[in-house]
Amino acid sequence: MLSSISFMFDTYWTLWTTLFPSIPFWSPHGAVMTLIIMAAVAVLVGKYCWTVFQRT
Repeated sequence: MLSSISFMFDTYWTLWTTLFPSIPFWSPHGAVMTLIIMAAVAVLVGKYCWTVFQRT
């Protein structure tokens, strides 16, 4: 579990520095983008969990 979370943050950091090299991760714009992306990931994980629990 922790390794997958670590991998997710490592992947996110790599994507961030590749897509937005001029925007620091800790800038206000970076903070807003982080919240938006994390909210989208949370919604997708929630939908996936809901689908898995409905099958059982």
